Amino acid sequence: VQGLAIFPMFVPSIILSFAFIRVLGPNGMVDLLLNAGGLPKIRTPYLTPWGPVIGLVWDNIPLTVLILLSGLGNISNQAIEAARDVGAGRLALLWHIILPRLSNSILVAISFAVLGIFSAFTLPYILGPAAPEMMGPFMQRTFRELYDPQTAITQAVVTFVFCIVFGLFYVRSVAKNRAA
Repeated sequence: VQGLAIFPMFVPSIILSFAFIRVLGPNGMVDLLLNAGGLPKIRTPYLTPWGPVIGLVWDNIPLTVLILLSGLGNISNQAIEAARDVGAGRLALLWHIILPRLSNSILVAISFAVLGIFSAFTLPYILGPAAPEMMGPFMQRTFRELYDPQTAITQAVVTFVFCIVFGLFYVRSVAKNRAA
Protein backbone atom coordinates (compact mmCIF):
# COMPACT_ATOMS: atom_id res chain seq x y z
CA VAL A 1 0.00 0.00 0.00
CA GLN A 2 2.83 2.37 0.84
CA GLY A 3 4.41 1.76 -2.58
CA LEU A 4 1.12 2.52 -4.33
CA ALA A 5 0.66 5.66 -2.26
CA ILE A 6 4.14 6.94 -3.07
CA PHE A 7 3.91 6.12 -6.81
CA PRO A 8 2.24 9.48 -7.68
CA MET A 9 5.38 11.25 -6.45
CA PHE A 10 7.20 10.04 -9.56
CA VAL A 11 4.47 11.08 -12.03
CA PRO A 12 4.78 14.73 -13.13
CA SER A 13 1.60 16.81 -13.14
CA ILE A 14 1.52 17.21 -16.90
CA ILE A 15 1.76 13.43 -17.41
CA LEU A 16 -0.96 12.92 -14.80
CA SER A 17 -3.20 15.39 -16.62
CA PHE A 18 -2.68 13.70 -19.97
CA ALA A 19 -3.29 10.23 -18.48
CA PHE A 20 -6.43 11.50 -16.74
CA ILE A 21 -7.76 12.81 -20.06
CA ARG A 22 -6.87 9.61 -21.97
CA VAL A 23 -8.31 7.27 -19.32
CA LEU A 24 -11.33 9.12 -17.88
CA GLY A 25 -11.97 11.74 -20.55
CA PRO A 26 -14.58 11.52 -23.28
CA ASN A 27 -13.69 8.64 -25.59
CA GLY A 28 -11.03 7.59 -23.09
CA MET A 29 -10.06 4.04 -22.18
CA VAL A 30 -12.82 3.61 -19.55
CA ASP A 31 -15.42 4.94 -21.98
CA LEU A 32 -14.24 2.59 -24.74
CA LEU A 33 -14.25 -0.43 -22.41
CA LEU A 34 -17.77 0.38 -21.18
CA ASN A 35 -18.98 0.75 -24.78
CA ALA A 36 -17.36 -2.55 -25.77
CA GLY A 37 -19.12 -4.26 -22.88
CA GLY A 38 -22.46 -2.71 -23.80
CA LEU A 39 -22.60 -0.70 -20.57
CA PRO A 40 -23.77 2.91 -20.37
CA LYS A 41 -21.29 5.78 -20.46
CA ILE A 42 -20.09 7.32 -17.24
CA ARG A 43 -20.09 11.06 -16.75
CA THR A 44 -16.44 12.07 -16.97
CA PRO A 45 -14.99 14.39 -14.32
CA TYR A 46 -12.76 15.93 -17.00
CA LEU A 47 -13.56 19.64 -17.53
CA THR A 48 -15.74 19.75 -14.43
CA PRO A 49 -14.77 21.14 -11.01
CA TRP A 50 -14.04 17.55 -9.93
CA GLY A 51 -11.22 17.19 -12.48
CA PRO A 52 -8.74 19.46 -10.67
CA VAL A 53 -9.86 18.10 -7.29
CA ILE A 54 -9.07 14.52 -8.34
CA GLY A 55 -5.76 15.62 -9.89
CA LEU A 56 -4.67 17.63 -6.85
CA VAL A 57 -5.60 14.81 -4.45
CA TRP A 58 -3.54 12.40 -6.57
CA ASP A 59 -0.66 14.88 -6.58
CA ASN A 60 -0.76 15.41 -2.78
CA ILE A 61 -1.16 11.77 -1.70
CA PRO A 62 2.57 10.85 -1.57
CA LEU A 63 3.74 13.66 0.69
CA THR A 64 0.71 13.27 2.93
CA VAL A 65 1.28 9.52 3.27
CA LEU A 66 4.97 10.01 4.10
CA ILE A 67 4.19 12.63 6.75
CA LEU A 68 1.44 10.54 8.34
CA LEU A 69 3.60 7.39 8.29
CA SER A 70 6.32 9.33 10.05
CA GLY A 71 3.82 10.45 12.67
CA LEU A 72 2.49 6.91 13.09
CA GLY A 73 6.04 5.68 13.60
CA ASN A 74 6.29 7.92 16.66
CA ILE A 75 3.35 6.21 18.38
CA SER A 76 4.62 3.52 20.68
CA ASN A 77 3.16 0.03 20.55
CA GLN A 78 3.24 0.00 24.35
CA ALA A 79 0.67 2.82 24.53
CA ILE A 80 -1.63 1.00 22.12
CA GLU A 81 -1.24 -2.32 23.95
CA ALA A 82 -1.82 -0.65 27.32
CA ALA A 83 -5.04 0.92 26.04
CA ARG A 84 -6.18 -2.45 24.69
CA ASP A 85 -5.37 -4.11 28.02
CA VAL A 86 -7.73 -1.75 29.85
CA GLY A 87 -10.49 -2.48 27.34
CA ALA A 88 -10.26 0.35 24.81
CA GLY A 89 -12.08 -0.40 21.57
CA ARG A 90 -10.91 0.60 18.12
CA LEU A 91 -12.68 3.96 18.16
CA ALA A 92 -11.45 4.85 21.65
CA LEU A 93 -7.94 3.77 20.65
CA LEU A 94 -8.07 6.00 17.59
CA TRP A 95 -9.64 8.97 19.39
CA HIS A 96 -7.63 8.95 22.64
CA ILE A 97 -4.28 7.40 21.72
CA ILE A 98 -3.53 7.72 18.00
CA LEU A 99 -5.08 11.05 16.94
CA PRO A 100 -3.62 13.14 19.80
CA ARG A 101 -0.13 11.85 18.99
CA LEU A 102 -0.72 12.26 15.26
CA SER A 103 -2.16 15.80 15.44
CA ASN A 104 1.14 17.54 14.59
CA SER A 105 1.65 15.33 11.55
CA ILE A 106 -1.92 15.98 10.41
CA LEU A 107 -1.41 19.75 10.74
CA VAL A 108 1.84 19.58 8.77
CA ALA A 109 0.22 17.46 6.04
CA ILE A 110 -2.74 19.86 5.76
CA SER A 111 -0.40 22.86 5.68
CA PHE A 112 1.73 21.40 2.89
CA ALA A 113 -1.34 20.35 0.90
CA VAL A 114 -2.94 23.82 1.12
CA LEU A 115 0.29 25.61 0.27
CA GLY A 116 0.88 23.17 -2.60
CA ILE A 117 -2.59 23.84 -3.98
CA PHE A 118 -1.86 27.56 -4.01
CA SER A 119 1.26 26.93 -6.06
CA ALA A 120 -0.41 24.44 -8.41
CA PHE A 121 -0.86 25.62 -11.95
CA THR A 122 -0.81 22.72 -14.40
CA LEU A 123 -3.55 20.46 -13.03
CA PRO A 124 -6.31 23.06 -12.63
CA TYR A 125 -5.45 24.67 -15.94
CA ILE A 126 -5.55 21.45 -17.94
CA LEU A 127 -8.26 19.50 -16.11
CA GLY A 128 -10.61 22.27 -15.01
CA PRO A 129 -13.59 23.75 -16.79
CA ALA A 130 -12.83 26.84 -18.88
CA ALA A 131 -9.11 26.76 -17.95
CA PRO A 132 -9.37 28.35 -14.49
CA GLU A 133 -6.68 30.73 -13.34
CA MET A 134 -4.87 30.18 -10.10
CA MET A 135 -4.08 33.16 -7.90
CA GLY A 136 -0.60 33.92 -9.26
CA PRO A 137 -1.59 34.33 -12.92
CA PHE A 138 -4.85 35.98 -11.86
CA MET A 139 -3.01 38.65 -9.84
CA GLN A 140 -0.58 39.25 -12.69
CA ARG A 141 -3.45 39.64 -15.18
CA THR A 142 -5.23 42.02 -12.82
CA PHE A 143 -2.08 44.11 -12.50
CA ARG A 144 -0.90 44.12 -16.14
CA GLU A 145 -3.96 43.72 -18.33
CA LEU A 146 -6.64 45.41 -16.23
CA TYR A 147 -4.26 48.13 -14.95
CA ASP A 148 -5.65 47.77 -11.43
CA PRO A 149 -2.70 47.61 -9.04
CA GLN A 150 -4.80 48.23 -5.92
CA THR A 151 -6.95 45.17 -6.57
CA ALA A 152 -3.88 43.08 -7.42
CA ILE A 153 -2.22 44.16 -4.16
CA THR A 154 -5.39 43.33 -2.22
CA GLN A 155 -5.50 39.89 -3.84
CA ALA A 156 -1.84 39.34 -2.97
CA VAL A 157 -2.34 40.36 0.67
CA VAL A 158 -5.40 38.12 1.12
CA THR A 159 -3.55 35.20 -0.48
CA PHE A 160 -0.48 35.87 1.67
CA VAL A 161 -2.55 36.02 4.88
CA PHE A 162 -4.32 32.77 3.98
CA CYS A 163 -1.02 31.03 3.24
CA ILE A 164 0.72 32.42 6.32
CA VAL A 165 -1.98 30.95 8.56
CA PHE A 166 -1.19 27.48 7.23
CA GLY A 167 2.54 28.25 7.34
CA LEU A 168 2.17 29.14 11.03
CA PHE A 169 0.56 25.73 11.65
CA TYR A 170 3.70 24.16 10.24
CA VAL A 171 6.09 26.42 12.18
CA ARG A 172 4.13 25.80 15.40
CA SER A 173 4.33 22.07 14.85
CA VAL A 174 8.09 22.14 14.24
CA ALA A 175 8.66 24.33 17.32
CA LYS A 176 6.49 22.04 19.42
CA ASN A 177 8.44 18.98 18.27
CA ARG A 178 11.79 20.61 18.99
CA ALA A 179 10.65 21.66 22.47
CA ALA A 180 9.61 18.06 23.21
